[in-house]
Amino acid sequence: MTWGWGEHGQLGLGDTCDHTCPQVVNMAQDAAHEYTTSRVYCGSGFTFVVRAWRPR
Repeated sequence: MTWGWGEHGQLGLGDTCDHTCPQVVNMAQDAAHEYTTSRVYCGSGFTFVVRAWRPR
């Protein structure tokens, strides 16, 4: 989920709009792998998610 100031696209929603209510962030899926989120980094102008995968 993400919300807040999005002028530079830092919310990860594919737009540059501000969002005051939580929005679901769609992550890329791959049928051959299972992904887990291992780290999330946030700053005043960015959000960065590190994902790890393992074969199914």
